Amino acid sequence: MPKVPQGQINGYEIGFSPRGARKISVTMRPNAQDALKTVRALEASEEEIRYIKAPGGYEIGIGELQLEAERKGNANVKNPSPT
Repeated sequence: MPKVPQGQINGYEIGFSPRGARKISVTMRPNAQDALKTVRALEASEEEIRYIKAPGGYEIGIGELQLEAERKGNANVKNPSPT
């Protein structure tokens, strides 16, 4: 497994907790589309999104995540992987 430089993560890290709780749970998703699905599911439940970290290790908002998911989705449609 390749070593990830400090401050960088592979995939998207989502921190969340029940509304009003202090303890934060963390989940990782491999791509923007999966991360956005997870965020939407958490929003529909009683969970509060505390943070989202992009693969570079920096925090992003839900709007930025949505744009990234759309951008990656369009790239996959324009350049489908060979089967």
